[in-house]
Amino acid sequence: MPSATSPNILFATQHPAGTLIAANGKVYLLDQTSKRWVLGPDAFATNNFDWNKVKTATSLDLSLPDGTPVNLRQGNILFSNGNIYLVDYDANGILKRPLGPWECFADRWHYLYRDLYSIPPTGLPLRTADVATC
Repeated sequence: MPSATSPNILFATQHPAGTLIAANGKVYLLDQTSKRWVLGPDAFATNNFDWNKVKTATSLDLSLPDGTPVNLRQGNILFSNGNIYLVDYDANGILKRPLGPWECFADRWHYLYRDLYSIPPTGLPLRTADVATC
């Protein structure tokens, strides 16, 4: 390893992009230019993040500007109050799409009940879009 770069790599005071960091009771995802707050346990789980990979934030990590928060992952299937929704995004942000007939979910898209992420109604996106059908 070249000596000019080894101190920066071996004794870095900032984590690389893609790292999950924790500070002040929040978890952030670092990207190239900002820190993005993960908006809670549902957002954490639907993005398939791993609690074992969360690092303690450094002062340089925290000095990054705040970026767009990390919300529920697009394409996830949510189950709430007996209803099934697809997480989607448009130019105005996050929304939920009620799923069409069960045949779309099970027979054509090949999802199983275990693929559903159970979420309380208060955790659902506020906006509702057209029904997602097959």
